[in-house]
Amino acid sequence: MKDTYKVVITGGGTAGHITPALSIARSLIDNFQTKIYYLGNENFLEKELAHKEGFPFFHIHSQGMEGKNPIDKWKNFIARNSKGIIEAYRHLKNINPDFVVSTGGFVTAPVLAAARILSIPYFIHEQNTVMGRVNKLFVKNAKEVYYSFEETLGGKSLREGMTYGNPVPINEAIKPGNSLVVLGGSGGSEFLNQWALSFAKANPKVSIHLQAGRKNVEALEIQKEKGKLKNLTIHGFVNIVEMYEKAKMVVTRGGTSSLFELANAEIPSIVVPLPNSMDNHQYLNGLHFQQLGGMKVVEQSEQKNDRTLDKVTLEWINGKNILEEKRKNLHNFSYKNCADKISSDIITVMNELT
Repeated sequence: MKDTYKVVITGGGTAGHITPALSIARSLIDNFQTKIYYLGNENFLEKELAHKEGFPFFHIHSQGMEGKNPIDKWKNFIARNSKGIIEAYRHLKNINPDFVVSTGGFVTAPVLAAARILSIPYFIHEQNTVMGRVNKLFVKNAKEVYYSFEETLGGKSLREGMTYGNPVPINEAIKPGNSLVVLGGSGGSEFLNQWALSFAKANPKVSIHLQAGRKNVEALEIQKEKGKLKNLTIHGFVNIVEMYEKAKMVVTRGGTSSLFELANAEIPSIVVPLPNSMDNHQYLNGLHFQQLGGMKVVEQSEQKNDRTLDKVTLEWINGKNILEEKRKNLHNFSYKNCADKISSDIITVMNELT
């Protein structure tokens, strides 16, 4: 057992990987004697968010998979990330961490590869119902694996693990607001952005807050002014808690972190999965929460064919006690405070090793 553990955290590319990484890091800092270092790609969101938390950040080059042939994909992936492996190796040698915590995304592959070379223990968290490709590659040699869903496909056939849920910073109910909130993810969603404009025009009495992604705000503001949509407020990258506080209900993509936050906050939500998400994981994520009775999955094709998203949203807003009933169903959600459970388990494993 050590007095202080040095910990490397890695996970990036999207907020869906970064949010759980930072949640675990905060829990380790709050509950144990630890020093945190973050390894990621400075061209993505993780650098900004790690700096906001006060964690030292170290850049490594990383790229995703390209090509149609599976063998070519892996060959290209290894070749394109060889520089990142060398950089991660050097950073890990200099930091000399006691262990690594990885929450997925292609940026984690060079870090985990370097950790294996240096025989540094590592722990993996899988957010989605379908295990990501990098996690599949490294899961067998992890000291422990943590799953968000019992039904995660492809993961438990490779390695058993603990199911604690997805570590997010929101772990209690939020008082309902008065607005429809539309969340397109950290980069925004063209489909949801255009749907919000259309829905705002057709329903001028409904107050709408749209998280559109920074790069999309200027163009959407022009469309808003042309349409005289006074009931629509457009945001770039947002303080998510402030958005949740405005919400009587949410329309969102199917990213795991967002769905766990919304469930913990007890906010009824319509999930519109990204049609081309890897292994259709956003649809499967949404289906899990639909079965809890507090969310509903509506696919983009259903909106295009039958205006289903319009119909369900209006039904929820106007229906007597519908939102209240869905909030009650979410109240029984059982995966709160999972960052503390994960951090505690990690330290227990490390204490046994040392």
